[in-house]
Amino acid sequence: MKQAPAIFTTNVCSSTRKLKTGYTSSCSKIILLLLLTLTTLPVTARPAAPPPPVPSRQALELIEKARQAGRKGNHLIANKLWNKAGTYDPAVPASPPHWDAENSPQPFTA
Repeated sequence: MKQAPAIFTTNVCSSTRKLKTGYTSSCSKIILLLLLTLTTLPVTARPAAPPPPVPSRQALELIEKARQAGRKGNHLIANKLWNKAGTYDPAVPASPPHWDAENSPQPFTA
């Protein structure tokens, strides 16, 4: 990326050198113009990774119903609701969670 302005300035400067008209002033103006534009360009801050997509409201309601069914022990109904939520929104993970972990009082143990 840094080579493109240098190549551009050398080509322009060599063309002005051939014309023999204001070689030093035109080259310095071009270089100053490029330096000013490169330093004043806004730097766009991009996140390291795109944020994960947020499921739709309807999919979130189905996920909550699936979790409630999973806590009650209705794993078949919970899986069906989870898969139905996945058809509404592709942001829902394809595989449902392990429903027995939903029943445990401390799902995260160290």
